[in-house]
Amino acid sequence: MTTHNGSIEVIGLDWSGVISDDRRPVYEANMYLLREYKKPTITSEEFFRRSLASAQDFLLSRGVEEDPAVLFAKYKKYLEMLERAGISPKLIENADTVLQSLYNRGKRLAVVSTHPTENIQREACSYGIDRIIELILGSVESKAAALTQLVTQMKTQPKNVLYCGDMVHDIRSAKEAGVLSVAVATGYHSRKKLVAESPDFGVLRNLSDLLTIGI
Repeated sequence: MTTHNGSIEVIGLDWSGVISDDRRPVYEANMYLLREYKKPTITSEEFFRRSLASAQDFLLSRGVEEDPAVLFAKYKKYLEMLERAGISPKLIENADTVLQSLYNRGKRLAVVSTHPTENIQREACSYGIDRIIELILGSVESKAAALTQLVTQMKTQPKNVLYCGDMVHDIRSAKEAGVLSVAVATGYHSRKKLVAESPDFGVLRNLSDLLTIGI
């Protein structure tokens, strides 16, 4: 695990599985799309095991041949339908308290996620954390490119940015963008899969552990 001299200025966070537990609505939305395209559905356990960088990537891997932009629009529609039906994301335990503590320490907070921007904004407001998040980069196609954009927009250096995610592609994207990485085992990928990616600050049990790693 990396030790650091305290120069981390910006903490970027994935949304799904890190701040927001949206596993049920995300699973259900993907299953609706598989049924729409007449593809076999799978169990939630298998879905989480096979989760990829985005819904579009997952659906393409299941043989859905469609324009990714069309898939994203349909995915967003199903998420909103599920939310109206009461199948909504929930704040991961203590995530609001952790982010407030980081903010109080002078850390600048940002979100980089493939999750739809409008959904992130709406959820952040409902969780009461919208005012402390300086930048939201949602609906992204490439997290590595978005992290590079984050560095530019927040006028910092890659070495001063830590990205926190819950999936292997989060760690790989951080490394590709040249920023530091840490994983949390509260989301879509197992601790074993995350450990195999060797994130700079290891794999944390939960977001609260961000407050104990000396950043």
